[in-house]
Amino acid sequence: MLRLLLAAFMLTSYSVSAQIRPASYVKAAPQAMTAEETRNLSNARRYILEYLANGDVKVADEVAAPSLEVVTGLSPKAPIEGLANHKKIFLPFVDALPTKSMVIEDSFVAGNRVMIQFNCLTTFKKDYLGVKATGRPIRLKETHVMKFNQSGKLIQDVVSATNLEYEMTFAPVLAPMILGTKP
Repeated sequence: MLRLLLAAFMLTSYSVSAQIRPASYVKAAPQAMTAEETRNLSNARRYILEYLANGDVKVADEVAAPSLEVVTGLSPKAPIEGLANHKKIFLPFVDALPTKSMVIEDSFVAGNRVMIQFNCLTTFKKDYLGVKATGRPIRLKETHVMKFNQSGKLIQDVVSATNLEYEMTFAPVLAPMILGTKP
């Protein structure tokens, strides 16, 4: 009797779970990217691989609008307004923590929006934000949701990160910036 009840339970559980499927399980036929999407994805990849990974400001000037807005932990109180301001904040970071390797793990494009997720390995080589360089590797795992204008220039980059090594290394400086307290 117990075996019969167990078999009935397993069959019921299986049939219920088989009926309830998240939309992510439904695969749509792949569609070709538009010319705009192809351009936006290309510009997003250049922004990540050439500017963010290596600090190539010429690439930033080519693919990003002067009015770029970046929401990032490098400016925890407010978005960085303008490409020139982003360079002032970001280039010292890339100088102190140069990229050893960067791998784009996932990306997709939908019209003027591009999402790129990457895994980056840096080395903390120079003092930064008042924290002494350690020479330690620091892994950065980030997701960038980017918006492009009709000319294919990046106008917004919203960064979500799981950068625990970075956050713990710079906690003495970041915590007061974020929480508004003194160390």
